[in-house]
Amino acid sequence: MKRIFNCAITNQIELLYAKTSLKNFLKSYTTPDTHFLEFAVMELGTNLIKYANGGELWFLLINEKLALASVDFGVGADDIDTIVQRGYSSSAQESLGLGLFSLVSHKSYVFEIASFSKKNSTSMAGSIFVLYEKPHDKSSFCSMSLPLYDTRHNGDFIVQKGKYVFFGDIAGHGKKAFLSASEIIKQFFESSIVEGYIDDYFQKLHCFIIENSLRSFVGALVELNQNFWKIYGVGNISLVVKQKESCRLNSFSQGIVGETFNNVSSFEFFKEECSMVILMTDGIDAKKAIEIVQKFGNLSKESLAIAITHFAGMHDDKTVAIFI
Repeated sequence: MKRIFNCAITNQIELLYAKTSLKNFLKSYTTPDTHFLEFAVMELGTNLIKYANGGELWFLLINEKLALASVDFGVGADDIDTIVQRGYSSSAQESLGLGLFSLVSHKSYVFEIASFSKKNSTSMAGSIFVLYEKPHDKSSFCSMSLPLYDTRHNGDFIVQKGKYVFFGDIAGHGKKAFLSASEIIKQFFESSIVEGYIDDYFQKLHCFIIENSLRSFVGALVELNQNFWKIYGVGNISLVVKQKESCRLNSFSQGIVGETFNNVSSFEFFKEECSMVILMTDGIDAKKAIEIVQKFGNLSKESLAIAITHFAGMHDDKTVAIFI
C-alpha cells in the first residue's frame, strides 16, 4: 500500500484543489469509477470541513487500485453505525448523511471507519474514513510507510523474496538513509537465506554494512508459512501479536546491525492462536497502536494500517506491516 499524494482540507478552496488533483491523476489511471471517486472526494472533504475542523485527504494505491482516505484529529464519532445511515446528520438540519451512506452501500467498494472520541478514548481523538475497491485476491500482509521528510527518500523499507519478508528502519532520514536502504535491499535479493541459519544472514549483513560504509539499521525478517509465522529481529522494532481476546507486545534483542550487534531474537506464532502479527518502527507509538487494534481489529489490514500510522504516528519515519 502506498500513499501517492495528500491534500490538507480546511475550506472549500482546498477541497476543489483536491478534486482537481484527483482529476489530473485520473488522466493517467484507467477506471470506470471516475465520477464516483470525484463524488467521494467531495463528500469526504465536506465532512472534514463541517465536522472535524479540517484534516487531510490521502490518495493511495491499495493492491494497485486507487483508494481514498480521509483522516483528522477532530472530535470523533461515538456511534459509527449511526453516521452512515441514510439521512443522518450531526447538525439540526435534515441531510442525506453527507453522502456516507452512498459510499458504504456501493457494490464495488469497501468503506470502513475508525473513530475515537472523548467518550471511548483518553489518548486519541479523531476519525479515519477509508474507501477502496473490493479485492479479488486477499494478500497475506500489507504495509504503510510515511517518511518524515521526502517521500522519494524513505529510510524505512519492506520487501519480499519468496516466503521471506524483510522489514527495516535505517538510521537517520533523507537521501543518505534511502541510499543505504537501497543497497541493503539489493544485498537481500542477491543473498541466499537458509532456513535455520538466519543468524548467519544477519551477521553477513552486519559485515556488508561496515565494509560499504552504509548506515546501520534495525529490522526483522518474517518467514511466511501456511500455519504459522516465524519472525527474526534485532533492535528497536515493536512486534504486536493479536490473540483472540488480547494483544501482546514483544521485543527483539537490543542492538543495531552495522554498529553494536550480537544476536538475533526469534519468535514463532501459530495462526490458530493468533489472528494478526504487526511490526512497527519506532516512529509508531506501540501503546496507541495496541489500543487501535483492540478497538478496531475487525477492520481490514489496510484500514488498520492507515489508522495506526495516523493516530499512533510520531515525529519520525513511521512504518507498519500487518500480517494475517
